[in-house]
Amino acid sequence: MQTEMLLNRMFSRKKPLLLLKNITARIFLIKIFILLFLGTIFFLIPKEYLGDSYPICLSRILFDKHCIGCGTTRAVWSVLHFKFADAFEYNKLIIVTFPLIAGCAISWILKSKRPNPVAHNDTKETA
Repeated sequence: MQTEMLLNRMFSRKKPLLLLKNITARIFLIKIFILLFLGTIFFLIPKEYLGDSYPICLSRILFDKHCIGCGTTRAVWSVLHFKFADAFEYNKLIIVTFPLIAGCAISWILKSKRPNPVAHNDTKETA
C-alpha cells in the first residue's frame, strides 16, 4: 500500500518529485564539473605566464602604483601549488581572499533553485 502511494506521488503530473531530484542532481554535477575544469586549467598555467611583464591592473598602468588586488592571481596560483610563502609575498590579503573564493565556489555548488511554493499558487483570485 505504501509503495503504491509513493509511486503515485513520484509519477503524478502535479508534483514530478523524481524529475526534480534528477534535474537538481544534474545541475549539481555540472557545477562541480565546471569548477574542476576551470580549476585544472588554472592549475596547469605555467608560472611564466603570470609574471610582471604584462600588467593588467588599471592602477599600475595609469598611476604606476600597486592596488589592493595586485598579485591576487599569482597568489591564488601559488596557494593551489602549496607555495604559501610565495602567495603571501604576492598579496598579503590572500589569507582573506582565498577562503572567500573557496567559500563562494562551495556556496555556488550547493545553492539550488527551488520553486517558491507561495509563488506557484494555483488558485486565482477573481475581482
